[in-house]
Amino acid sequence: DEVVDLVDYKTGFPWPVAPSGEGASMELLNPDLDNSLGSSWKASAPQVSLNEATLLGYGDNSWKWRPGDSEASDPISSWRFEEFELDESWSSNVQSPVGYGRVNGVTINTAFDDMRGNYTSVFLRNEFEVAPGEIPSVIDLHYVADDGFVLWINGQEVERLNFEGEPSFGDRASGSRDEGKEYTKSIKNPGAFLVEGKNTVSVQLFNSSLSNSDLGFDLEIIRPKLEEAVYTPSPGSRNTAFSSNAPPNIRKVRHEPVEPSSNDAVIISAKVTDPQGVKSVTLEYCVIGPGSFVPAKLPHPVPNIPVNNPQQDNPDYEKGWVSVPMIKNGNQGEFASGEDMYSALVPPNDNRSLVRYRITIEDTEGARVRAPFIDDESLNFAYFVYDGIPNYEGQAGSSMESLPVYHLITRQSDYADCYAYNGGKQISQGTQARFYYNWQGAMVYDGVVYDNIKYRLRGANGRYHNRGKRSMRFRFNAGSYFQARDHNGKKYQKKRRTLTTGKGFDNRGTLTYGLNEAVSMFLFNKIGVPGPRTHWVHWRVIDNEEESPDKWRGDFHGFNFIIETYDVRFMESHGLEKGNLYKLINQTSDWRQQQRYQAAFAPNNGRDHSTIENQLDGRDSPEFIRAHVNVHKWNRWHALAEAIRHYDFWPSANKNMVYYFEPDYLPANNYNGKLWILPWDTDASWGPTWNSGHDVVYNALFSAGGGGADGNSTPELWPEYFNEVRELRDLLWQEDQINPIIDAFAAQLEPLEKADSARWKGAPADSGTYSGIGGAGASSIASLVRDMKRFAFSGGSWPGGSVGNGGRAAHLDTLQRSYGEGGKVPRKPTITFIGDEGFKSNGLVFKSSGFSDPQGASTFESIQWRLAEITPVNNDGVQLLPIFGLGAEWKFLDDGSDQGDAWRSADYDDSSWLVGFAPLGYADNQVVTTIDFGGESSDKHMTTYFRKRVAIDNLEEMGTIVLGLQRDDGAVIYVNGNEVGRSQMPEGKIGFDTRAS
Repeated sequence: DEVVDLVDYKTGFPWPVAPSGEGASMELLNPDLDNSLGSSWKASAPQVSLNEATLLGYGDNSWKWRPGDSEASDPISSWRFEEFELDESWSSNVQSPVGYGRVNGVTINTAFDDMRGNYTSVFLRNEFEVAPGEIPSVIDLHYVADDGFVLWINGQEVERLNFEGEPSFGDRASGSRDEGKEYTKSIKNPGAFLVEGKNTVSVQLFNSSLSNSDLGFDLEIIRPKLEEAVYTPSPGSRNTAFSSNAPPNIRKVRHEPVEPSSNDAVIISAKVTDPQGVKSVTLEYCVIGPGSFVPAKLPHPVPNIPVNNPQQDNPDYEKGWVSVPMIKNGNQGEFASGEDMYSALVPPNDNRSLVRYRITIEDTEGARVRAPFIDDESLNFAYFVYDGIPNYEGQAGSSMESLPVYHLITRQSDYADCYAYNGGKQISQGTQARFYYNWQGAMVYDGVVYDNIKYRLRGANGRYHNRGKRSMRFRFNAGSYFQARDHNGKKYQKKRRTLTTGKGFDNRGTLTYGLNEAVSMFLFNKIGVPGPRTHWVHWRVIDNEEESPDKWRGDFHGFNFIIETYDVRFMESHGLEKGNLYKLINQTSDWRQQQRYQAAFAPNNGRDHSTIENQLDGRDSPEFIRAHVNVHKWNRWHALAEAIRHYDFWPSANKNMVYYFEPDYLPANNYNGKLWILPWDTDASWGPTWNSGHDVVYNALFSAGGGGADGNSTPELWPEYFNEVRELRDLLWQEDQINPIIDAFAAQLEPLEKADSARWKGAPADSGTYSGIGGAGASSIASLVRDMKRFAFSGGSWPGGSVGNGGRAAHLDTLQRSYGEGGKVPRKPTITFIGDEGFKSNGLVFKSSGFSDPQGASTFESIQWRLAEITPVNNDGVQLLPIFGLGAEWKFLDDGSDQGDAWRSADYDDSSWLVGFAPLGYADNQVVTTIDFGGESSDKHMTTYFRKRVAIDNLEEMGTIVLGLQRDDGAVIYVNGNEVGRSQMPEGKIGFDTRAS
């Protein structure tokens, strides 16, 4: 195939946002435009919005049905299509709901009185009309069902519940949970199966057993009124976004300084071009003073949030904007200079102000557009005016920046309603309202404003415990995902769609600051079980005009604990193959609500999830368990869960863990893939706990307790499990390993501990307080550290159960013996080094003592060597100390400017440069960070500048620095202003316009 064109696309301004994953395609406005410019493209136009209409209602009296005592047609799928002719076995004009017996919340209108004991399925058909020209872009299915069903429209399956595989008349539902619950499913682009005129609905309804006491079903199909545009592709036809005269192109929108103080005027600049000529460039800006945040959408009243109703636009959002013209080539600052650059000056504003801005551009023929573009939910650009962290309760503000500083700007009433110290505002458990992002704000971090984001609380049983901090979740807008840094200040490789916080105490009321969770997740990752990466931040909330009216009600909110969210970015950042991902949720077993990623070749009907939930148990064979579970990964996960006493689950609990299905699709697992259990919600660990730690896989291996347990076991798989327990104990769960890890994480908290205590300990109830929260952490972080070490290696008493002498180390030692496996373990061998003196890397030779086993010498199977990391040396015995490697973070300047020689020096100010991970470049699928080549395909920047600072503490010990380089086309390397190497470059002086050789 011939490549006609190639575009480096990225999500976010100046590129359109809507085509970033689903729905819209990205379309060129006009084929004559430069398609390397993001603003030459637009999302395909939305379909026309229609008013809400009921296509098929609850209680409809036009249903037809027949009993499932035989197939309804031959072939068995024929009855699902419109042209199928019904015979005398079908009954007509029956009214839903249909079924028999008593189904919670459902009043049966048509009863199948002879079904119980005679047949397990029922065939149903109905019809609805779609008017010409009114095929919708979305339909909503609302239904109640007991027990399971499969639903087709015009012969295409669109939904199923509690059923697996290809349906046959004698089949049964795979489960019967959540009886009487109303489900909702939105289906985008139903034009793939809907037709103008008559459409046929076919349903095969299943009971879970022949003797089941009830059955019920009703269905409603709604065409919703769409308040927001729904974008759909336009393959095979002229682009829906086509324009004979497209508006000007805009890019390189920036403000300078990036982080202004209240003394700084701010220059806002943009590059604007147009083939017909640019008529005008207009800046609009709006100053939001502290304590006066204006959300773009108004929240619903709590606690009864109508989740199916869209939020209303806030009329105040469009008030207070000031318009000023932007001047071409005004030379008002570094970013504003250059060809086709337009700029305007915004005067200084008060400390803690949020300044929103947007830019309208128009060409000489009247085509205009406003940036950000219409499909960008951020709605505006923004910057934050800040004079720095003030002193707090005797602690200097400069000393309170050891942790990253996050600002949330929001309305005081919204934050209070979300936190809900007022019990009348608390949202009931088990409702969809708990998952609704009801409130808006702006997040500020690292000089970036993420405006018009949404937030809510998270959690189930402990969501509203006490009056302390709350666990929250923030949703960022497409094109403006959040760039966080780890505790070492290094940017995470993947930006985050959601930011998840933890309140720092468990449901036993024990103050932990999240220290136990941070250590646990670090250990899970260390043993090869991917878990969320965590870090702490200094959390500030601007919802009041005064920065600090008193020590409790000001901006400072102390620690906040950040936990990586499970989604596709989690899999990418942890190097996992793309497989189905489900985060289990308390109060529901519905796979739809639990799913966090749908893999391309994985089951798309929750079959993998329901197989584990409904079929995996202690009656299964070892072969069945191995086919459906990555037993090795589960062994490691549960071994560490035993060590830290992460126990708050049981076989049917559906909470506090994540299902990841490795894409190992085999006939033996019905092409479901293999289950890994990944860690989540380890707050009740390292002391306080709940339950016994018996999950669904544990129930398949051992005799388990709790709901869903069956009392059976599979001893054939025990040796592998106890091998992992023993390995964890011998290599990791040792005082010289665990204690320094606890100390290192605690050290991150200590600089801010005094300030956090001043804010929360003994605070008035209305401001939020640690009152009622206890445990060792309530005394001090040092006490918490001692408590965790005592739990691990000494023992003691905690809520939920005591730990015997020797702590969890002794528990791991005795675990194997308690199952009769201890006497089967070979005696520990002795390893001796017999290689060359000096431990040279090419001379490492070890010898093991002979095999010895209580069961006799004939039991030897194999030996496995484990090697720990050492400092590398070269062949001359010289130590090689890594400074930084491939994939490192770099600062870069990609505006094509002439920077002369000054940029090479060590003290050059590169604070305004962009930051990204290597490889950096463009037009290459290996690139991690895309750089700007100037936007003109025929006139790309000749030079891009890259800088990186590294700290070297032991320079006197270094004799040589080894440099490795990947480049295309050429590069020159400088260290502290001195050239140390060049590749594919000509000899002589290098300038910004020098070409590679």
